[in-house]
Amino acid sequence: MAENLKVLRRRIRTVAGTKQVTRAMEMVSASKLRKAQNRLLSGRPFTQKIQEMLSHLLGAPGVGENPLFAERTAGRTLVVVITADRGLAGSFNARLLSAADEYLSQLPAGEAALYLIGKKGADYYRRHPRCEVVRAITDMGGNLSPERSAEITDELVGGFLSGRYKSVHIVFAHYVSTILSRPTRIKFLPLDHESLAAELAGGEEEERRAEYIFEPSPRAVFDKLLPAYLRSRVFMILAENFTSEHSARMVSMSNATRNCEEMLYDLTLRRNKARQASITKEMLEIVSGAEALK
Repeated sequence: MAENLKVLRRRIRTVAGTKQVTRAMEMVSASKLRKAQNRLLSGRPFTQKIQEMLSHLLGAPGVGENPLFAERTAGRTLVVVITADRGLAGSFNARLLSAADEYLSQLPAGEAALYLIGKKGADYYRRHPRCEVVRAITDMGGNLSPERSAEITDELVGGFLSGRYKSVHIVFAHYVSTILSRPTRIKFLPLDHESLAAELAGGEEEERRAEYIFEPSPRAVFDKLLPAYLRSRVFMILAENFTSEHSARMVSMSNATRNCEEMLYDLTLRRNKARQASITKEMLEIVSGAEALK
């Protein structure tokens, strides 16, 4: 049975319009991805250097007495889940929420609290409540500023220092490459020497360490650098997540555009076949009518 030409033409127009939308979204995401990558790459050296400086001070007297190193048994565990504010990014948000749920399932009932960054995470836990949501930030839109990340850091650190939370964990997307990001969970607070220690290179770094002179004292310098390190770490975590989001959306829209092209090719072929069948049928009817008149 021949296909309806009118239906095929309408489907071709619809798919062609969808292709234009997905192509435009792919280009927008590619532009945002380049900016996010530049921000991520430019921020990494600062965080690495300040972490390296702190690692030189770990053995100084009194450094371990900082309250941010305190291990507690009382209080709840605050789980920070970072997702996107928008969809159309493939399985990006689903994988992050799955990783967060997996960790939450390991905690005793009533022990965890959620701090959500991203509208998708807030919507998900509103529909599927796991535990108390202490705050939901849904207006970042993939845009990052040092002031906003510093505000978030101060809230997390303040909650830990006040004793409301015994630990703070962050679930985010670790950016690996344009086509790959991994859902990752890290313990943000309390700090420990192993996670804070930078990877130093043997002898040359040891010689450089011996040349440092700290004023007024190693502990005072450490206490001054630590808040800057925590703020830079949260900034880099958000940068990693937003870069991964733009990358996932660009790849998703690229795949959607390619699927539209394949569908257009198939529909165009079917339209041409249907049109050819219609022409053939009309020619046969004309010939049959002419033969009948003889």
